[in-house]
Amino acid sequence: MSRRLAVLLPLLAGLCCSACSGQDQLGSTQQKLSSWVTSSGFGPGVGQLQVDAAHVSTAVAERANRQVIQTVCAILLTDAESANSNLPSPDGQLTALAAAGYNALGAGANHCYASGGTNVTLLAQSATERAQGLIDLAKATDRAEQVLGQPVSTTTTTEAPSAG
Repeated sequence: MSRRLAVLLPLLAGLCCSACSGQDQLGSTQQKLSSWVTSSGFGPGVGQLQVDAAHVSTAVAERANRQVIQTVCAILLTDAESANSNLPSPDGQLTALAAAGYNALGAGANHCYASGGTNVTLLAQSATERAQGLIDLAKATDRAEQVLGQPVSTTTTTEAPSAG
């Protein structure tokens, strides 16, 4: 009897694991990518990174104090790392483009933070990296739209605080 169990347990475990696989593992590349885009929050994540990068640019342009600049840079880094944790996607080209974008934004956030808002060289490097990251994410979004055959919304659900 124990010999049967030794043979059946790995088989049953394999069946259980295959039954637990997500919908993003089934179907065509288009279907897999559609499921991944939805489950990972890819579009809104890209939108949030665009907002974060704009906040950094605004804080730097307005010569905000060190704490403000480091805070917006830290938020950008956290959101870039969070988005990066959703990779890989079911499409290798999309994965490469998104990873490049997330990594460039992360590097830009780190250089911005390290600048303390005053190191002009690090701020310039950060601006270049943030711009490249946004370009890469635009290309990643275009790739997703190409595979899906439909637009990917980058609208975020986060609302800006009211002025009053």
